[in-house]
Amino acid sequence: MTTSGESSAERATSRHLTLTAKYYLIFRSQGDFMFRPTLLSLATMSALSLAAGPVDAVTAQPSALLQFTQEAPTVVALGTNTTWETDAVDLRENIDLDSTFVCPPNGKITEVWGNGVYTDGSSVCSAAVHAGLITTQEGGAVTIRTRPGQNGYGGAERNGVISGDYGSWLGSFIFLDSTAPAELEIGWDYGITDLRGRLDQSFTFICSPNGEIHNVWGSDLYTDDSSVCSAAVHAGLINVRDGGPVTVRMISGQGAYTSTSRNGVSTIGYGKWHGSFMFLR
Repeated sequence: MTTSGESSAERATSRHLTLTAKYYLIFRSQGDFMFRPTLLSLATMSALSLAAGPVDAVTAQPSALLQFTQEAPTVVALGTNTTWETDAVDLRENIDLDSTFVCPPNGKITEVWGNGVYTDGSSVCSAAVHAGLITTQEGGAVTIRTRPGQNGYGGAERNGVISGDYGSWLGSFIFLDSTAPAELEIGWDYGITDLRGRLDQSFTFICSPNGEIHNVWGSDLYTDDSSVCSAAVHAGLINVRDGGPVTVRMISGQGAYTSTSRNGVSTIGYGKWHGSFMFLR
């Protein structure tokens, strides 16, 4: 119940506090709506209520729809309570949810499992250092996307952090990062396991001329440790003499990869692997 002297902002805040913390927000910008799934703390919901003004509509469904009447930032999972021990297990049920964590400065590395795709039991901030997105000294904001669990995770040493191998696990996360170069010239032995977590993102590589064929596993869908340039020859996109640009899209690991012979390149069959790529033509 509310009193007659209660402001509309206070009433909106009160209504927010009675709802679950899982929300889907629709922000209005220049007459259009922008969809952004996210998780909000109660404190963040209160702050948004006061900042955004009156709420057009709130439904009491498990995932409520809030419509604010003025522009608001699209990244609202502020992560203000993040520590260097914080993991992403609590987000496990929200597949493909994007959440931003603010890692405090002067942090200390804690446990991480995986490489590119991390178990959701890993320290988010430590994994961000492993991925090269922040440092322990300065910290910073990082955005993850929750992903399903995998049958296995391969560890690696990167940026001074050693991540562990792990078997089957119930949930994963990847980082969203736009810092990769638009085009990168690569050698013919170059695989792209470092991009494993960048699912559904596309990258362009320039294969140098006068190349040499290296190992390729798969056909059409290739393991992410395959030679990108050699796979591009197999796919008929370039030749060894001239090289040239090719664009790949990162996709999830597959249960099996088939072998074929095409364009003078014979690929190798393989079983289950952690990451894959395909070419965009």
